[in-house]
Amino acid sequence: MSTTPETKVAEQLTNLMESQWFNSSFFGRYMADQPYYTIDRTMEMITQMISYIARRASHEESNERTSDGLRLAVELDSAIKAIRELETFDNLRLPKTSTDLSPKPERVAGANRSWVKDRYDIISQASIDPVL
Repeated sequence: MSTTPETKVAEQLTNLMESQWFNSSFFGRYMADQPYYTIDRTMEMITQMISYIARRASHEESNERTSDGLRLAVELDSAIKAIRELETFDNLRLPKTSTDLSPKPERVAGANRSWVKDRYDIISQASIDPVL
């Protein structure tokens, strides 16, 4: 079974962080000293992680389990959502919110499938208008 490069890096990072000798401040400082493109990808990764951990926190709370990291992720996730309402980021792909998702197409009243009506409208217009 082949694993993606992302999976390999995530596994290595997880294994390193479980060690008592892992220095998170050095790791953060090293990542902050990278070029702008790498910093943007790093921030995308961090916001994705915060989003997924915040979702996990809501699940864990229903099982009456939590940690400081889970509670912090919930607060950071709400802060990121608030910032997204105020700022527009051109070079970052931040996690999608419910307002970012495109609305579902409206269904035609009385029809089970809206595409059937649309297809017949196109065919009937083509037969009326010889230019098409």
